[in-house]
Amino acid sequence: MRLSPAPAHKTTRRENGFSYRLDLKSSFFTPRLAHERLRVTCQVQAGESVLVLFAGAGPFVIPSASRGARVVAVEQNPDACRRLVENLLKNRVSERVTVIPGDTFDPALLPDEQFDRAIIPAPYGRDEIFDLAATRVRHKGMLHFYTFKNVKQSRVREQEFEKEGYDVIFWHRCGNVAPAVSRWVFDLRQR
Repeated sequence: MRLSPAPAHKTTRRENGFSYRLDLKSSFFTPRLAHERLRVTCQVQAGESVLVLFAGAGPFVIPSASRGARVVAVEQNPDACRRLVENLLKNRVSERVTVIPGDTFDPALLPDEQFDRAIIPAPYGRDEIFDLAATRVRHKGMLHFYTFKNVKQSRVREQEFEKEGYDVIFWHRCGNVAPAVSRWVFDLRQR
């Protein structure tokens, strides 16, 4: 009997001690953000409540849960949701995670509670999600917000965050996506 190889778009990725089953044809994942995901999830403390929007297959969710946090993960893509649930089981953190399948932009979908931390890897051009996510983070809570900007726009956004009542703890470029456009992360604490 001759077996055909698995499709090239389905793979298992090992990253920072975790294993992720992925279908690259149906959901987004880039290994270039491995160090960035480690940087953010290493800040998560045991006992925290963490909201992860655009959760995908779980690269922010699983490390956060493994550190002892209670995580709520929101993902609209049904294929990514299936992989997320599979990866939670595979990495033995499913008891610490609640998966909400659906549109992150639907305010009725998000739990009506205050989280200690939100991780928001926003899709290109969808910065409006920040305001909704910020309403779900408690006073003095942390937000890790990813956006796509050029250098000048990122500096303007940093100043806007300060004016809006956030302390910008850290911000930096974490990957280029087009000429003069990069992915930026802002680590913010609510005042």
